[in-house]
Amino acid sequence: MRLAIKTALCAVAVSLTLSTPPSASAALPAKACDLMTRQTATAIYGRPVAAGRYEMATAGMSDCRFDGANGGFAEIGLIDPASMNMTGPALFKLSVTSQSAGQTSETLSGLGEGACLRTGSEEVNLFILYHGIILELTSDKGATAGPALKAALIQAARVAIAKF
Repeated sequence: MRLAIKTALCAVAVSLTLSTPPSASAALPAKACDLMTRQTATAIYGRPVAAGRYEMATAGMSDCRFDGANGGFAEIGLIDPASMNMTGPALFKLSVTSQSAGQTSETLSGLGEGACLRTGSEEVNLFILYHGIILELTSDKGATAGPALKAALIQAARVAIAKF
């Protein structure tokens, strides 16, 4: 699981799973691999990628990864915050405020109820809160970087949101 949000929330998910019975969770609006095509993933990564494969498909979470050459990737994930006994705004806030040293964040408008682009030394994450669901698009800094990568992630997010 390479999505930053899942890494940051692993301890929260484990503690909630161990201490709280599962809540009634709305189904995700789609499966992650249905929201991004190989062509879109190639545009994000900047080089050809393999067909998408599920990294995680559990109740409340879905993640699809498109592998490129030399370990590079483009990835899309969905999380239903209710599956972690959280609200969408609370999980979004946790997602965008938990960043490592050297990462920068940029608030974006026009994508759902909230959107944040986080750039690190090796990968870029776009977090979106849309109708209570967290959508995350991630890519390492393969052949695409800077403004072109940001534009490709935003375009892919718009296409994914239109499929909800």
